[in-house]
Amino acid sequence: MKPEPGVPRYASIAVPIPLRRELTYRVPEDWQDPPATGERVRVPLGSRQVVATVVEPTVPEPAGDIRVKPITERIAGAPMLPSELLELTRFVADYYLCSWGEAIETALPPQVPSGRLRRRVVRTGVARSELPARAVRQVALLERLETSGGVLGWDRLDEPARRAVQGLVKRGLVAVEVISGDSPGDDPGAAPHAEPGPRPTAAQEAVLDELFPAIDGGAFETFLLYGSTGSGKTEVYLRAAERTLAAGRSVIYLVPEIGLTPLLLNTISRRFPGQAVVMHSALSPRERLAAWRRVRRGDARLVIGTRSAIFAPVRNLGLVVVDEEQDTSYKQDETPRYNGRDLAVVRARSAQGIVLMGSATPALETFRHARAGHYRLLRLGGRVASRPLAEVVRVDMRETYKASGEIEILSPELIAELRACVERGDQALVLRNRRGWAVALLCPTCGERVQCPRCSLTLTWHRSVARLRCHACGFETKKPTACSRCGSEDLKEIGQGSEQVEDRLAQVLPDARIERMDRDTVRRRGAHEALLRRFDAGEIDVLVGTQMIAKGHDFHRVTVVGVLSADQSLGLPDFRAGERTFQLLTQVAGRAGRGDRAGRVIVQAFDPEHPVIRLAAEQDYEHFYEREIRYRSTLRYPPVAALVNLIVRDTDELRCRTWAKSLADALRRQEPGRLILAGPGPAPVERIKNRWRQQILVRTAGRRRLVRAVDAALDEIEGVVPRRAIQIDVDPLSVL
Repeated sequence: MKPEPGVPRYASIAVPIPLRRELTYRVPEDWQDPPATGERVRVPLGSRQVVATVVEPTVPEPAGDIRVKPITERIAGAPMLPSELLELTRFVADYYLCSWGEAIETALPPQVPSGRLRRRVVRTGVARSELPARAVRQVALLERLETSGGVLGWDRLDEPARRAVQGLVKRGLVAVEVISGDSPGDDPGAAPHAEPGPRPTAAQEAVLDELFPAIDGGAFETFLLYGSTGSGKTEVYLRAAERTLAAGRSVIYLVPEIGLTPLLLNTISRRFPGQAVVMHSALSPRERLAAWRRVRRGDARLVIGTRSAIFAPVRNLGLVVVDEEQDTSYKQDETPRYNGRDLAVVRARSAQGIVLMGSATPALETFRHARAGHYRLLRLGGRVASRPLAEVVRVDMRETYKASGEIEILSPELIAELRACVERGDQALVLRNRRGWAVALLCPTCGERVQCPRCSLTLTWHRSVARLRCHACGFETKKPTACSRCGSEDLKEIGQGSEQVEDRLAQVLPDARIERMDRDTVRRRGAHEALLRRFDAGEIDVLVGTQMIAKGHDFHRVTVVGVLSADQSLGLPDFRAGERTFQLLTQVAGRAGRGDRAGRVIVQAFDPEHPVIRLAAEQDYEHFYEREIRYRSTLRYPPVAALVNLIVRDTDELRCRTWAKSLADALRRQEPGRLILAGPGPAPVERIKNRWRQQILVRTAGRRRLVRAVDAALDEIEGVVPRRAIQIDVDPLSVL
C-alpha cells in the first residue's frame, strides 16, 4: 500500500540501550515503502547514530508537542530476525527486565564490513588413512575442518597450518577458494556419507522408546534425561537428532562450552555430514555471519553451539538438546542475563518441539520440575558396557598436616596413585579450581593482604609471568618488596593455585608429561581444542587444571582423578554453594574409568565428612537433592521461591547507598506482605572496577509476580536512579 502524499508516517524502533520502552521515529517522506517488521535501520539517539530494529512499522503520531526525529537510513542487506525469534526477544526483554533492543542485539549476528576479498579452505576429501604418520599437522587440520562444517577461513590459520594446507591441496583433500567479503564462505560443498553410530544399549533403547513417539507426535514436551556419568546420554541425543531430522524438522544442540567438546564436534560432523553448523562467540564475526545465513536459508538443519545458539534462525524447529543442563555457562553474565536452558523451553513451546535436557547432576530447579511432572523424567541406569563407577577415596588433609607439620598440596595417597597410573601408561586428571601460583600475598606481621586498588579483592600471584593479577577487573602489577601498611619485607604466599600444583606434580613425577589447563594457558584461540586433542592422543600423562577439565570429556585412558581442596567452595556466602560443589565433584569423578580399566578418585578435603563431600563421593544425587531441597524450603530460596538479585553500582559510595535505599523503598511498596527483601547492604564483593556495589535480594512465591513487582519499582524510581546504575539478574545462579 503506497503512502498518502504529505501524510507523515511513524514507526516504533527498539534501540539497544537500557531503556524499557521503544522510541517513535518519523519515516522519511521519500521512502516508497514502509519499513518492515524486524528491519535494521540507523536512527539518531542523542548526539550519536545507532543501529536499531523496527518492531512496529506503523504507529500513530505521538500526542503532544513532541519533535519526532526521522529515521536516518535503511541498512540494506542486514540480517533480520524471523518473526518467531522477534517474539522470543520480546519475551527475554519482559522476563529478564532489559530493553527489547538489547535483547535483539543478543540474537543477531555481528555486523561485518563488506567489499574485501578473502580466502577459505574447503574440504574436498576425508581419506586421512592415506596420510603418512609424520603428517601430524595435516591430520590436525582435517580434524579442524570436520568440526567447522568443512570450511575454515584463511585468516583463522597460523603459519604452520597454512603450510599444512599446501600439502593437503597437493593430495587433493582440500581446496583454497577466493570469495567476496559480501558473501562469507558458508557452503561446505559435497559432504561425505554419514557414519552409523554404535548400536544402542538396552537402557538407551528403553529411553528412545519413550522419546521417539513424542518426536513423531509433533507436540511440545520437555524431557530430563537423568543418568550417571558415562551412561551414554550423548548417544541418546544423537539418535533423537537423527529422528528429528528424518522427520524434516531442525535441531539445536546446546553445549556449555564449545572449546571443551572437540570430540563431540567430530562425532556430529561424521554422523551428520553437510547438515551441521557450529555457532558460538569464539568464531570470527564473518564466520558467525556465514553460519547464521546458512541456517537462515535452511542449508543447515542441525546447529550445535553454546547458549547464544538458542537464537539460531532454524526453520521448523523440532528438537532442542541441552547437554549438561545444570552448567552455569548457560547463564549470561551481562545484559540481558538470560539462561539458555530456560529459553530452550520457551522456544520449543512456541515451535511445538521437544526439549531434551540431560545431566548426571541436574539443577535443583530441573529435577523439581521432573518430580512434579512438569518434565518427563527419563532414567538412564548404569554405565555403557556395564563399566563400574570409579572408586572414590576421601583423604582427610588434617591427618596429612599432623603427619608432616606442613599444609601439603598433594597427599601421600594421591602421589602414590599418580605414580602407579603413570607407570602403567594410563592418564590422570588433577582438579584445583583456583588459577595462579598463590591465592594471595600476606604480611604475617600486620595481617595485610595485597589488594586490588580498584576492587574489594586480593590480588593473585602468577609466578610464571611475575605479576599480581585481579581476576575481577584485570588489573596487574609487580610483586611488592614490602608491606604497604607496616613496611615489613616478609611477605608470604598463601593458598595454592593450579600453577603451583603443576610445579609440585613435576617434582613428584619427574618422568611424567604434565600440562596445565586453565584460563591462563588457553587464552589463545584454539588452545582449548589443541590441548584436549593432545591429551586424547596420549601425548600428556597428567592434566592439571580448573573446572575446565571436569565436564563433558570422554577420555578412555583416564584411570585416576585427584581433587584438591574439595571443600573450599562450601564456605562461600551463596545459597548454591553446596549444589555447585556437589556437581563439580561428581562431574570430575565421572571422568575416571570410562575405558576398559577401573577408575579411582582421590578427594582431598579438610572436612571430608561434610554431607556434600560424602554424597558426591558416593555419587548419590537423589539423597543430596532431598537434603538440599529441605534447606532451600526452610530459607525460602529457589527453586522453592523465585529470586531477583539487584546490584546498584556507582563510583560514589554515598550516592550508591542512597540509590539502593530508594530502590528498596520502592520495592517494599509493591505487593505488600508478599515480597521478601534482604538488603540493601554491601554486596559480597563491595567494589569492582572502582564502582561501589549495594545488593538487594527480592524473593516471593511466583516468578511472574516477582518480575512485575520489580518492573513496577523500577518504573517508580525512573528519573531518580539511572537505569544504567542497576544490574538486574532474574533467576540468578550466583549471588556473589
